Amino acid sequence: MATVPRLTKTHVKGYPQASVKKVAISGCDFAGVVIEIGLELNGAYAEYVNACPWTTIKLPDSLSFEDGSQLTACGLTACQALYQSQNLPSAENPITSPSLDLLVWSGSSSVGHFTIQLAKLGGMRVIATASPKHFDRLKALGADEVFDYRDPEVVKKDSSLYE
Repeated sequence: MATVPRLTKTHVKGYPQASVKKVAISGCDFAGVVIEIGLELNGAYAEYVNACPWTTIKLPDSLSFEDGSQLTACGLTACQALYQSQNLPSAENPITSPSLDLLVWSGSSSVGHFTIQLAKLGGMRVIATASPKHFDRLKALGADEVFDYRDPEVVKKDSSLYE
């Protein structure tokens, strides 16, 4: 059974010309078992999802569907920011000495987690911001320095690393 998210219902409500029969199913992050190839389905907020084979990966047995479903949007966003937008060093082409620093604002977010790890694989020195309860986790992921984003002096403290 497919579900129509509240946002989609809200968009249709108030627009008499909109047809609820052809409302697209939202969502782009999913994980599951491939059971059949079909047409007429779209979006990830459904029981069954239609996906192009080249946009899917096989999850390792150790990764749950819940964890696997968040790999695409968050991981790809981090990759686009590092490699497509900024052309920064990658695991395939790392820098040999940590002469390049990267500030990851909101390092405790899903995208932040990916960005920290990818930057470390590229040989960069990683500085992150987060709330103090996340400091140990971010250091375990590879952050070299972590600052409290709520500290009014956070920018000054980060800048002091370069004096």
